Amino acid sequence: MCLDPASSIPVFCALNLTRLPPVDTDHVDVTALLAKIYALRREVHAITQLKVEVDQLKTLLSSNVSSGRQESSDASLSITENPASKSFADLAFDLKAAAATGPILTAHAQKKKSNVKPVVGSSTANKRVTSVKTTRSVDIFVSRLQPDTSADSLIDCVQSMSDGIEVVNVECTQLKSKYELLYSSYHVSVCVNSADMKHAIELLMDAERWPEGVFVKRYFKPKTKNE
Repeated sequence: MCLDPASSIPVFCALNLTRLPPVDTDHVDVTALLAKIYALRREVHAITQLKVEVDQLKTLLSSNVSSGRQESSDASLSITENPASKSFADLAFDLKAAAATGPILTAHAQKKKSNVKPVVGSSTANKRVTSVKTTRSVDIFVSRLQPDTSADSLIDCVQSMSDGIEVVNVECTQLKSKYELLYSSYHVSVCVNSADMKHAIELLMDAERWPEGVFVKRYFKPKTKNE
């Protein structure tokens, strides 16, 4: 009769809610509530541990600061205590010891001295003295060359791009390619004067000066453990 939709079943409702039996835990699913309470307990436990760690850090920091102040005060007292009874040599020794205990002032003074930047002369009119010629190397990686490309032909190609720069030396070292039958790769080291270093990099990294299709980029040697 309950499953028959055509049957008409009366609907009942309570006029006095106080007469209904109370709803206890037997009629409520407390699994979700227990899960939330367990998660809340874990969060409170984590916050408690964090508070303990913060208190330990505060204690350690305050002890370090107090010990540093005590050392500085002891050093100043050792200098100012009975200056009349000490000789000049003793006072100088005490001042040196106090300077050793103040690394902050020493580092600050060194920082002020390092602000003065050195200069490199660039005048071409003053030729009364000359500087020592120093050289630097520009390392580049050249790839996508024909497999039969020789080092001499690559050296000639690099020297043709000098554009008035004095090229001291050019060294080409063939690298092992992944597909040796398809292309070849080289490490090219161009030695020029230090004054022409910037211009040499601009020339060697100019796409208009290399043959079409040749791949060129800066080459940085791998650092060793001692470097």
